[in-house]
Amino acid sequence: MSYFLFNNVNSDELGLMVTTKPVRPTWELESKEFTLAGKSTKFVQWSKTYDNQSMTIETFLDDITPENLQKLYQTFQGDGTLWLSSAPAEYLEVIAHPPDIKSVAYRSGECRLTFTVKPFARAVNPTEVQIGVQDSYTEVKNDGTLFSEPLISFRPHSQKTVINVNGADLIVNTPDGCTSDSTIFIDCEEQIIYFQLPDGEIHTCLQYTEGDLPLLHTGENYVKYSGAVQDFKINVKERFL
Repeated sequence: MSYFLFNNVNSDELGLMVTTKPVRPTWELESKEFTLAGKSTKFVQWSKTYDNQSMTIETFLDDITPENLQKLYQTFQGDGTLWLSSAPAEYLEVIAHPPDIKSVAYRSGECRLTFTVKPFARAVNPTEVQIGVQDSYTEVKNDGTLFSEPLISFRPHSQKTVINVNGADLIVNTPDGCTSDSTIFIDCEEQIIYFQLPDGEIHTCLQYTEGDLPLLHTGENYVKYSGAVQDFKINVKERFL
């Protein structure tokens, strides 16, 4: 029987029985149509962004006492992550809307849960690759269905690190205060670069870099670095349409 987790809370723990197997949405680029004078057909212009989607999960609730209903209302609100047993390798970033509950019998009812689903489905266990050979390409595979915005991390031991992804360079200059025990993080999705000291203190350092943040296209990618570093890792962060 299907079940799901919202913010790691199991639907079974809430007494919810999933009555219809939930199917996650898919996404496509936003587009608009326009007509040119003298043409008998419309043109489609594609944007670079993806729309949020909506999905519902139909459930049955044995016990609709006020205590149980209050627990549901407290659980399903705001931003969170949604994991479906029907798609165990993926999770979704969602916004939960208040449950729609209808009584169907004494102390039982139907509960419809609605979520706004942000792009995209994401890997529960994303691929992490250790890049261990300086100035030599390492293959990094993206098994997602569209490009990914990876998370790159390393410990710098020189004043400059050059990261080359598929032929394009990103130059990261080591800022003052970033010691050899610190870790630099390049979060391509959030478009931030920062370093973390051994005690956990974080400092931004995007201003010390040159070049565009790298993307990983689907299939094989090739990554290398120059400069003295340790623990150079790439979290692919696969995404799925």
